[in-house]
Amino acid sequence: MDNLDTSDVLLNRGLNGYYGMGGQRGYNGNFTYDGSVANAKLDANREILTLGHVGLSQQISDNADRNRDISRTQQSDGHFTGILGKIDDQTRFFTSEINLIVREQAANARAAAECCCETKLLLAENQAKTDAGLASILANQNCDQRVEQAMANAAQNAKLDSILASNGHGGGRGN
Repeated sequence: MDNLDTSDVLLNRGLNGYYGMGGQRGYNGNFTYDGSVANAKLDANREILTLGHVGLSQQISDNADRNRDISRTQQSDGHFTGILGKIDDQTRFFTSEINLIVREQAANARAAAECCCETKLLLAENQAKTDAGLASILANQNCDQRVEQAMANAAQNAKLDSILASNGHGGGRGN
């Protein structure tokens, strides 16, 4: 063991109990066998590394898909936020327009009430004038009827006076 080189041991450690390269114990190293084991190990490592790379690639792809989905969701959330903002703006606009309409309706109702009161007052005044005119007409009709009656009575009295005068009963003279 005195002439063992540490690099030989490290290169060939544990390979079927051989020391390889001129070692004193056992046989000389079987480099064909050692190479085939190394190739098998390299092939196994290659497969493991390939599977690892495939797994990592899939994880990267999945992560990219998730990131795209998150990005789309954030964009759609931003889109929905924009739509909600527009709806809020429209709601505020319609509310202010409705408030203006309600105020205008209240003002119109007050004006109509004033107009209505003025109209009622005018109607009452007109009714009073109409009633006064009707009363005047009725009074005049009563007067006209009295005048006609008085004239008819006067005419009747004149006829009676003329009849009485023609019968000789005139004026209390005794004829």
